[in-house]
Amino acid sequence: MELVRGPYLQSLLSTTVDVVWVTDAHSQGKVEWTGPDGVPRVAHDSARTTDHRVRLTALAPDAVHRYRIFDEETPLAPEAAFRTSPPPRAGEFRAVVIGDSGSGLDEQKAVAQSIQGLKPDIFLHTGDLDYLGNVDSSVFGPYREILPSAGFFPSRGNHDLFLPWFALFFPPMDVRPIDGGAYFSFDWGSAHFVALDTNLLWTIADKDSDQLKWLEADLEKAKDGGTAWTILYFHEPVFSVGAYARERLQRDLIAPIAERFGVDLVLSGHDHNYQRSHPVREEIVHDAWQDPAFVSPRGPIYLVTGGGGQLLYSELALADHRFTRVFRESFHAVELVISPARLLVRAVSPYDGVLDEFTIERGPRPQFAFIRGDVNQDGAFDITDPVLVLGHLFLGSPIGCEVLADADDSGLPLLLDDAIRFLFHLFLEGEPPAAPFHACGIDPDADDAFCAEMACPR
Repeated sequence: MELVRGPYLQSLLSTTVDVVWVTDAHSQGKVEWTGPDGVPRVAHDSARTTDHRVRLTALAPDAVHRYRIFDEETPLAPEAAFRTSPPPRAGEFRAVVIGDSGSGLDEQKAVAQSIQGLKPDIFLHTGDLDYLGNVDSSVFGPYREILPSAGFFPSRGNHDLFLPWFALFFPPMDVRPIDGGAYFSFDWGSAHFVALDTNLLWTIADKDSDQLKWLEADLEKAKDGGTAWTILYFHEPVFSVGAYARERLQRDLIAPIAERFGVDLVLSGHDHNYQRSHPVREEIVHDAWQDPAFVSPRGPIYLVTGGGGQLLYSELALADHRFTRVFRESFHAVELVISPARLLVRAVSPYDGVLDEFTIERGPRPQFAFIRGDVNQDGAFDITDPVLVLGHLFLGSPIGCEVLADADDSGLPLLLDDAIRFLFHLFLEGEPPAAPFHACGIDPDADDAFCAEMACPR
C-alpha cells in the first residue's frame, strides 16, 4: 500500500476539518488525532476506497491538533499538526495567498519554500493551480510540506477548468452551486473570506448571475454578523497595469458589490506579477495619502498576486496607472496577518525580499490637509504649478494629487479652466484659487480624490 497524494486539509474551520489523501489501492483508512486535552481519538473512512476523506469533528477552537493517517494499523505519513480557527472577535492568525503557480518550475518551488517558512494557518489560492495537466506535479508535490498543516482554500482559474475540481477540493459549502461554479465562503477568526469563480463571468449581463446574487446575500449576512474584515479572492483582476490591463469586466461586475458592502481587500491573479491599488471607490482613488498605514480607507484595496511560479508578465507603459500604487515583476507570496484590530499585508519574494507592506486598521480617519494650487507640493504656489496642470491635460503627465490642481473646487476631472485660473491669478491679479489657499491647514471637507500624498504636514 503506497500513499499517492496527501494528506491535505479541506474545510479547516473552528471545530471541523476534512483530512484527504489518496492511496494506490483500496484500503480502510483512518485518522488518529489528539486535541489540546491530549486524549487520543480515531475517525474512520466510511468504506474501503482509494480516495480517502475523513472528517474530524468536535475540535477545540483556536487550538493545535495533531493527527496521523493510517491504512488500518499501518501509518502512511508522519504525524502532522494544524491549528483551528480562533473565535470571530479574538485571536490572530496568518494566511498566505498565491496565484498562477502550477508550473513545476524551480521558481514555484522557491515560493513554496517561502510559504513553508511563514507557517500559515490557512493557504489561499487565486487560481491557475495547474498548467501541467498533473496536479501531483503542480500542486500536491510542490506543497507537500504545507498542505498537511494549513487549510487549503483554492479558487478556480481559467487553466483549472479541466481539473476534476470537485473531486479534489471540498470547500465549506453545504450544497454545491447549481450553476456548477466553484464559489464559496467561510469565516476564519475575525475575517470573512469569499472565493469567487470568474470563469462564470463573461459579459456585463452576468451582473444578474446566480453567483453575484449569492455574493450579495453572503456579504449582507457577513455584514449583519459584524465580521471585522471581509476579503474577496478570485482569478481575473479588477485593476491591472499588466498583461490584462485592458480588461474591465470584473471592475464592472464585482467592484460595485465590494464597495457597497465595505469589502476591505480584494485578491486576484491572472496577471503574473504583484500589484497593489490605492483604495478605490466608484473608480476614484481615496485615502492614498495614508499609505502605508491606512485607517478606515474609503474603498477596497485590490491586489494582484500572480507570481506563484509561472513565467512573469511585465507592466504596460500605456495602461491606466491612476489606480495602481505598487507594481513588481517578481515571484512572490502574499502574507496576511489578521487580528480583530488590524490587517497586515506583506508581499514576500524568495529572490527580492519584501516587495510591499501595508496595514489597515479601524478608527477615525485622519483628516486630509492641503494647499490648493501647490500642485508640485513644494510648499509654494508659482508658475511651475499651472505648467504641471497643462502638462497633465495635454501630455498626460502624472501629478501626485489632482485635487490640488482643481482651482475652482468644481471637482474632477481637471479642465483647462483650472490652469487658466491659476495663470490669471499669478499674472493678472485674477481671482485666487478656491480655499484653502495661501495657508496650510486642515479642511475637513477637502476632497482627496487621486491624492497619493498629503501636501502639508499634519
